[in-house]
Amino acid sequence: MEEIGMEGSRQIYESLPNMISVPPELRRRRVEVIILPLDENGGGPSELSDEQLCNALENLMKHAGAVDSADSNSGDNERIDADLARESGRGLGDAD
Repeated sequence: MEEIGMEGSRQIYESLPNMISVPPELRRRRVEVIILPLDENGGGPSELSDEQLCNALENLMKHAGAVDSADSNSGDNERIDADLARESGRGLGDAD
């Protein structure tokens, strides 16, 4: 099983079993589970044709800019990094 950021894990099964083992550190927690079928060659969504990729990008771009935060600096990467660093230092139960 591959460990990924923030205590996550990723597992690729050649044949999906009826039951999947959950790592102990993720049990009884709020998690997201995604089951994504892979094609016969072991590839995933990146195995799309050029036309499928173009269509997917076109659909995605329909949503680009859909949210206006009314903050002209909301895309400032340094500010975003500072916000993330500040929030990651707080516990889930901490108040502002």
